[in-house]
Amino acid sequence: VMAFVVLLLFAMKAFSYSIRAGVGSQFAGNVIECCYWFVTLMGGIYFSTAIVEEKEEQTLPLLKMTGASSFTILLGKSGPRLMSVLLLLLVLAPFLMLAVTLGGVLQRGILTAFLGILIYAVMFCQLGLLTSVISNDSQRAFSKMLLAWVVIELTPWWSWLLAMGTQYGGEFKNTQEAAQ
Repeated sequence: VMAFVVLLLFAMKAFSYSIRAGVGSQFAGNVIECCYWFVTLMGGIYFSTAIVEEKEEQTLPLLKMTGASSFTILLGKSGPRLMSVLLLLLVLAPFLMLAVTLGGVLQRGILTAFLGILIYAVMFCQLGLLTSVISNDSQRAFSKMLLAWVVIELTPWWSWLLAMGTQYGGEFKNTQEAAQ
């Protein structure tokens, strides 16, 4: 489905190539946004159930009895899931390089954006593991993952709100009088 969406985005940008300049930049932005939402949805569903599945099936004690450390268990549960998501993202790399051919974007910008998406996927995997470890069932793990994602996404808004609150609501109302 994701490959079809990317092909559809490419077809739309290719048809509008003669109309506008810098179509490659718009196409690359659309593909990177598609990757972002793919990792976000996949991470919420796929990563947040890694350890919870073992808890629900009551096989986590069996894994611990093998003598494997907690780190090894976490790595074994998250590694294949992360690799599958990263491989699916690598499928989109040629499309991103095609955006350079369409014009309006440099290869360095494409590589930087793609590296950012890969780092976001690793971060989201670790966040999913955390919610999976502290939750007792899949629904709670997913809801905690969703809550953590909302907090992370809205952090700039929260910091702005906190700055405005301290500037206008606290003792820092008039900084010019405080300077005198």
